[in-house]
Amino acid sequence: MVFQAFLVALVAFFAYSSNKFLGDAMVNRPLVTATLTGLVLGDLQTGLIMAGTLELTWMGIMYLGLSMPSDVAAGAIIGTAYAVLSSADVSVALTVSIPTGILCAYVATACEVAISFAMHKVDEFAAEGNIEGINAIHIGAGIIKAVITSGIVFLAVALGTDTIGAVVDALPQAVLSGLDVVAAALPALGFAMLLNIMWDRRFLPFYFIGFALAVYFGVDIMAVTVLAVAFAAFRFMTTKDEVSEEDDF
Repeated sequence: MVFQAFLVALVAFFAYSSNKFLGDAMVNRPLVTATLTGLVLGDLQTGLIMAGTLELTWMGIMYLGLSMPSDVAAGAIIGTAYAVLSSADVSVALTVSIPTGILCAYVATACEVAISFAMHKVDEFAAEGNIEGINAIHIGAGIIKAVITSGIVFLAVALGTDTIGAVVDALPQAVLSGLDVVAAALPALGFAMLLNIMWDRRFLPFYFIGFALAVYFGVDIMAVTVLAVAFAAFRFMTTKDEVSEEDDF
């Protein structure tokens, strides 16, 4: 168990430190972290299932400054590890991921607050033109946060899996059935959060067109996606000249 927890912690370290070395490459998203967790634990299929479902659930979450509604990386990693190591039903593992992500978000926010005090030193380095010093603080702060958060993931997997499994086994069947219903509704909640951010009434007809194609005409969701991308590309190519003319004017 300790070795498996170490492998999962490495995935967490990669997810948390990558934005310091790779830019905002989005590798902390569930699509990546849950997949990698399933891969290192030897159950890629469960990792992919958790990745797709959690990405839909947390698709609308955005980090703005120190505001972190949920730590999607930790939630996805711990939830996937729980699903694989305890052979739990995916729907139950999803309900473990949500509160875990929220709790880990508090820790990550505390790390960000603590690291923010180093900005005074960054200001001094900037006034001196010390680029190396600024880079050192930037990278060092990222590594410190990655070590702390990945350490929490390590402890959660090494010590918490059996405990969580015992709690889940003790739950009445009615509660487990309720968890199944909640898990089924989570992707819809993710889409609702996303629509709340990007909603525009001009897009309403396309929403109903996609819904009709998928539900009434039985068009595969991938085909609907390809049609949407093609239409968006067509719209962009046919209107960019008009935008350019307005800019020139």
